[in-house]
Amino acid sequence: MASTIEPFSAIINPLPTQKLNIYAFGTGDNAELGLGPGVNAKAVLVLLPMPRNIVRVSIGTDHILGLTKEGDVYVWGNRQQYQLRRLVSARHRLTRLNPRQVSLPRRQVKYVATGSYHSFAITPDGTVWAWGLNQYGQCGIYTEEDSTVIPVPTVVRSLTGYIIVQISPGEHHSTALTESGELLVWGRLDSGQLGIDPAALSVDDCVCNARGNSRYLRTLHAVPGIRFSTIGCGTDHNIAIWMDGQASSWGIKGCYQTGLGPDASDEIMTPTRIENTATRGVRMTFATAGGQFSILAGVPSEPSNCGYSGADTHANDADTNGDEEAAEEDEGGD
Repeated sequence: MASTIEPFSAIINPLPTQKLNIYAFGTGDNAELGLGPGVNAKAVLVLLPMPRNIVRVSIGTDHILGLTKEGDVYVWGNRQQYQLRRLVSARHRLTRLNPRQVSLPRRQVKYVATGSYHSFAITPDGTVWAWGLNQYGQCGIYTEEDSTVIPVPTVVRSLTGYIIVQISPGEHHSTALTESGELLVWGRLDSGQLGIDPAALSVDDCVCNARGNSRYLRTLHAVPGIRFSTIGCGTDHNIAIWMDGQASSWGIKGCYQTGLGPDASDEIMTPTRIENTATRGVRMTFATAGGQFSILAGVPSEPSNCGYSGADTHANDADTNGDEEAAEEDEGGD
């Protein structure tokens, strides 16, 4: 779990009261490995000496959140954009980058999520907290004063009244899924990150650049006309599943991460269904996204719809191998 791992991954424990064993590997020049001062590379998996019963882990570009069974949050990694809810002085850089507790209501957090350089937490009363980089309003907090970073966990008041079941942040945008399937979005929108056509938005709801083009939303909006069951955000793209099990995507397509093929536009402005031979006849149940890639999982209505012929294929392979071996034995006997 280091900076070499694509962001926006979450390790979710199917038994949320059972402690997870957390392992680290790769490189981490900003203490992403959580192994203390002087350890910035591991070629093999190493068990982390976690101080508490971690049941969920969420990974940003170069910081990690760990949620304990008791409802506390620990964080480690880079701190330059307040991802750790604090800046660490140069003098204490190596001694204070072990996992440390975040200043949130004690033993009251039930959910955590990380974007590239910002983070979210939800408490049982439905309150959403955010902190970290916020230059595009990706924390969901906007003021007329300088709010390019949110240095400490702060309540996202615009989400008050919603029952949030999932938060998936990207680099400069964020999404939240409600209990009813409504997808709330905010942050950067100039390349289709929010799934809303900028032309449909009021200029009063947007912050514009010097040319008058909309750059990001200052108020959250719902993606119109669609109910979703899950959402996964990459750096600048999104993969989501509709209530009927169909997958769609939007945002930047540069490395084909939207799954819409080579003929799709470079910027997909609104949710567009992913339809090809691999997804046809499959009810999607899971979606997630990294920097320039995406993953979908689902249940086919018929095994043949996945292009997989099952045991017969392996049986045929086994028969063929057996015939070849028998032939070799016969040749040896002669």
